[in-house]
Amino acid sequence: MPLAPPERQALITERTIPSNPRTRAPRTIRGYTDAVRFFHLWRAGPVAPPDADAAEWLTDVPPAPNEPSHHQPRHVKCWIAHQPATTSPGNANHNYRALHT
Repeated sequence: MPLAPPERQALITERTIPSNPRTRAPRTIRGYTDAVRFFHLWRAGPVAPPDADAAEWLTDVPPAPNEPSHHQPRHVKCWIAHQPATTSPGNANHNYRALHT
């Protein structure tokens, strides 16, 4: 599986390792890590859903921030809007919940 952009991968790894590993199952931790990684990969090169007019759809995607803390709700909304066209509804729901956590 591809890693997120290097400047984000260290942060993803750091933030997804719980302080007490016994509080989260390994699959849960992996699910959180994968969702965040997918989000950052998409943010590095946003892609419109296959059924959308790419030029028009991508104009609504805000530019990627330099700092992770500067992400806006609109970044996540655009990524989540992309999910149903590229994965199952269950995966889209899981990715949203994992990213929210």
